[in-house]
Amino acid sequence: VFCAGHTLRVLARFKRQSRESSLITKRFLKESEFMLHIERICERRLLRANHLLLAMLLHGFGTLDFAPSKRILELWFQQGKNVEFEAQGLANVMWALAKIKVRPPDGFLDTWFSSFSKQHLSVKAQ
Repeated sequence: VFCAGHTLRVLARFKRQSRESSLITKRFLKESEFMLHIERICERRLLRANHLLLAMLLHGFGTLDFAPSKRILELWFQQGKNVEFEAQGLANVMWALAKIKVRPPDGFLDTWFSSFSKQHLSVKAQ
């Protein structure tokens, strides 16, 4: 999952280089089998990922402005209910979900709010 998240971050950096880079990245994500490979990685490893890897992966999708498959989201939310995010991870997760226009399930929101209640005093403005 770390490699998948890191690869998404590299793609996001490339996308920001220029308008042409942005168009190339969008076309690559739509036309290649790259997302199938990411989904295979997530199928095998996402349910063992910790809070840092989960936040990094979702933040990568948000930075690319590209929603993952329904299956990746299902696995992500399933594991997301089992971890406690740190303050920065909480913010990154909500930002990414808003960016990719995904409404989290109520069960995840309950977990997120519980984590936020414990961490809200350590959240620092950027």
